[in-house]
Amino acid sequence: MSRAALRLAGLLVAWFACMSQALAQSGVELHAAVSSEIVEVGEIFVVELTAMTSEQQPFSDPLLRLPAGLSANGPTVGSRTMVQMAGGGTSFRRGISAKWRLSASTVGRFTIPPPSVRVGGRTVTADAALRVSVVGSGQKPPTKAKPLDPFGLGSPFGSPFDDPLNEFLKDAAPKREADLIVDEPVLDLEALGPAGKALALTRGDDPYLFLRVVPDKTRVVVGEQITLRFLEYYRVTNERFDEREPKLPDFLKVPLDDEPGQSQRATTSVGGRLWFAQELDRIAVFPLRAGTLQTGAVSAQFRIPYLKNQTARRSSNDLVIEVREPPSEGRPAGYRVGDTGRFTVAATVAPRATLAGETVSVSIKVEGRGVMPNQLKLPERTGVEWLTPEKHDTQDMQAGRVGGSRTFGYAVRVLERGEVDLGWVELPHYDPEAREYKVARAALGTVRVTAKQGAEEPPRPGTAPEEDPFATLPRPRTTLQAFERAPSRAPSPGWLLGLALAPAALVLSGRALTRGVRALGERRRARQQEPTAIAGSARDELRAKEDPAAIAASAERAIHLALEAATGLRSRGVLVAELARELSARGLDAQLASRAQASLEALEAVRFLPVSAPGDAARLRADVLGLIDELLLIERKGAP
Repeated sequence: MSRAALRLAGLLVAWFACMSQALAQSGVELHAAVSSEIVEVGEIFVVELTAMTSEQQPFSDPLLRLPAGLSANGPTVGSRTMVQMAGGGTSFRRGISAKWRLSASTVGRFTIPPPSVRVGGRTVTADAALRVSVVGSGQKPPTKAKPLDPFGLGSPFGSPFDDPLNEFLKDAAPKREADLIVDEPVLDLEALGPAGKALALTRGDDPYLFLRVVPDKTRVVVGEQITLRFLEYYRVTNERFDEREPKLPDFLKVPLDDEPGQSQRATTSVGGRLWFAQELDRIAVFPLRAGTLQTGAVSAQFRIPYLKNQTARRSSNDLVIEVREPPSEGRPAGYRVGDTGRFTVAATVAPRATLAGETVSVSIKVEGRGVMPNQLKLPERTGVEWLTPEKHDTQDMQAGRVGGSRTFGYAVRVLERGEVDLGWVELPHYDPEAREYKVARAALGTVRVTAKQGAEEPPRPGTAPEEDPFATLPRPRTTLQAFERAPSRAPSPGWLLGLALAPAALVLSGRALTRGVRALGERRRARQQEPTAIAGSARDELRAKEDPAAIAASAERAIHLALEAATGLRSRGVLVAELARELSARGLDAQLASRAQASLEALEAVRFLPVSAPGDAARLRADVLGLIDELLLIERKGAP
């Protein structure tokens, strides 16, 4: 052997000795591995770093540096414990396992630097880099399953304990290559437990996996809560991504799950075979109108390692919900469709003494279960003016039921003096659990109102000033002079003639004036009753509204009046869904007709939604005003 070879061998022995000594001193064992050395572009593969030590040292900050062309999610960190029994003794080693999910965006050969982790304040790096070859889509050569992963379910390092599915079937083996892993019969449903038994199905929608939407009820009234559960049924390990929830246009949606997709998987039965089910999300929905409504389907993209990483999109069932209005029998005055739930009302008034023309603060708090109402039934009486309220909401969940409170803060101006009774505030609503109408009410009590300081008091009876009886006498003389007879006060003949003719002249003039006033009033009333004038008044009223619910009501009325002015069609008697066709038949531009129908459809749901931001209300008002101006312009040019 040459001297160079001997020198190289010596250096290698020294290097291995130093490495062994360093590992012995550190007491830390690191191992890094990649799930596949050949992957396709876009395919998910995993890098795992395992760090173990027999000392009580904390592990933190696992780090993986990637070259350009590779991207990663993670890491996902879990704890590990190893027990070794040898020579009559037992040793424990503890550590962590960090996993990164990687994908490549381009073809090539990549070298991933060794990952590292901090142990007891120092950084320890794995002993070797990782190498991966990335090929084009469909060019990956077929590979055999690893010895510890006989089912091909895609566990990165061949461990059957990484997934509950593999854990359950770790001792089972497929009878032939085409068999699925989970293919065991369920002989006893009771053995599945309450959760698995509740999720059991007689048949599934797919042989591998499928999605399903499960409601707690399918027949409700407007505003009643429906709880929807989005479930994934599967019997093969999969990776889920690109989830899409239904839009639910006819429902108000409230999430119930703080961490969707993190629920425990349950063992259940589908068609008498063993399956697994997991709840992806749970939401509460409230129908906004009556009719046969559809929820739409939830969908997601799945990648199945067992089927050579094939991907497929799965969609759930589309639920049909029968929604009706609460019964008309026994409906209290002031009830608005959609005020459904169970509520209580409490009120406070401060101060209880004020000056005439000043305001007092009235706070009304509505609490309960259901969607909080947007309006209350306020007492109506002269001398008391209720200003636009401010609203504050809180929301909570009780046993899966949406609830909370809404506080209405009113400024109430009192004009009368004395002890003024403000009356009662009421909330008529329908209780779907009791199936009856209820009225929650609260008494506001009285307010003592006094006059402002310096204000003129109204005259009291019997206190009018007395007249001077000598005010009509002639003034006293101040100089001596001859007597002069006072002028005669007898009326002249002309004056008497005029006095005799005055009644007839007054009657004739009165008749002429009456006819003129009546004709003027009829012309004014005719102009006021014209659709154009009424629509213009409604438009001016809409500009003054600020509350979103009030804007919606005024906007709907103004649109109907503008349509009547432009086309002569009384659109309130036409179904909204058929409005565009009817307007087009009357010669209205098709695009303008579609905008009118879309605006009315959007306005129907506004009063059931939570309070919008001021900017949203302003944009809603601006859109409707633009539509009305275009319709009135058509009328002025000559309606079709």
